[in-house]
Amino acid sequence: MVSPVTAARSCRLGLLLLLATAFVGCPVKKEKIVEKIVEKEVATPVATKPTASVKDMVMVARVKVGDGEKAVLASGQDFAALVGVGEPIGTEGGSVTGIAANGATVRLPDTTSILIRKSDTVPQAGGAGEPGTPGGVVSADQALSDAELAKLKELEQWRGSVVSYVTSGYGVPADVLLALAVAGMPHRPPTVGEALNKLGWQAAAGIDAVGLTRVTIEGGKISAAGNAPNKAAFDAYLKRLKDAGPLLKSAKMLSLEPAGGGFNFELSIDAPLVGADDVAISGNASGPKPLPDDMRDRLTKAAAKLPTSAAVAGFDADLKNLASSSGLTVQSVARQPKSVEEGFLGMVSFKLQATGSTQALIALLSSLRRNGATEGPPVVVDPLIVQGNTIAATVRVPYVAGKADARAPAPSPIFLPSLNSPRWRPVRAIPPASLRDPLKR
Repeated sequence: MVSPVTAARSCRLGLLLLLATAFVGCPVKKEKIVEKIVEKEVATPVATKPTASVKDMVMVARVKVGDGEKAVLASGQDFAALVGVGEPIGTEGGSVTGIAANGATVRLPDTTSILIRKSDTVPQAGGAGEPGTPGGVVSADQALSDAELAKLKELEQWRGSVVSYVTSGYGVPADVLLALAVAGMPHRPPTVGEALNKLGWQAAAGIDAVGLTRVTIEGGKISAAGNAPNKAAFDAYLKRLKDAGPLLKSAKMLSLEPAGGGFNFELSIDAPLVGADDVAISGNASGPKPLPDDMRDRLTKAAAKLPTSAAVAGFDADLKNLASSSGLTVQSVARQPKSVEEGFLGMVSFKLQATGSTQALIALLSSLRRNGATEGPPVVVDPLIVQGNTIAATVRVPYVAGKADARAPAPSPIFLPSLNSPRWRPVRAIPPASLRDPLKR
């Protein structure tokens, strides 16, 4: 015979679970249970017994309460409670720190966190299931300490900045080559002269005789070698490069030596670029514990334009067609056998070998940046080596691996300037075919 006390507890629990079911819909329709928060006022938290261990609980519903939301947590057949963020829960003396579609997060007095997972069924006491299974919780050895959470937060901020700039086209050095080409142009024809005047660049005798023999772009850094007919022409060229912001951040001379009546020079140039190592470093391990749900959700939303796996079939053919249509003669496009993953991001690499003019290369890079920012996939071109009319480039396609980053120390977030400078608009309007090729003498 069931005692009156037991009957009363079962009745109260049943009413609370029935109320939760009414809020979120029929339990068979799981997508509604997980995704929908019903706009309905709910009474103050109710519990059918003082408390229970959070390790035995599941979240059976998430409901709207005033301007916030609360979770219905239950354990066995004799405990259910309606709790919100900041409210105590559990025999361990924990406190709710977050409520999401997949469960409620509880911080324990020892600073570890436990995720009470969403489930459509209430387990018996002591039977919440193994960590990672429906109805289970994240055990103490999987939980994150405050120090671990702080480090993950730093890594998330850095990784978020990388994702943002990759999807905005900062991994494609089209503007670097544009600046190198324009810096060696005279003030003619008039349309070019007007564009150079907008940049504030003065006419310089012999500047169109300054040529480059090699340009190397790797890891966001640029080195260039070339020759000039005299020191005055070289000085004018270098001055223009130093005043090529925001497309270039800095330029400095590494060497200047007399040669054949002129001068050979080497330059070091810095530009606002994202490199391959910002995406993923081969051999770097991912974090030992998964990303917290809120961090993963934010990064996944920011990376919506990126592929979700290394399956990027057909990209090599698309790259070859795009390079050919840009005016390059393609020798080969080869996918590298292994992708590289590090934490949240991975990348697939394609090596491009081609010949052609700097103008054609600028056209290709501009298309890669424009298409990646609008249609996808965004890419990172690193390294890029141009020697005469020979071009060797590695085109990287970043994708979402979804793991936690563990790079130590955590890099600082990347901050790069906007490249949509009004002073460069007239230069961008110059057709690529009208640009001077600095690598062709």
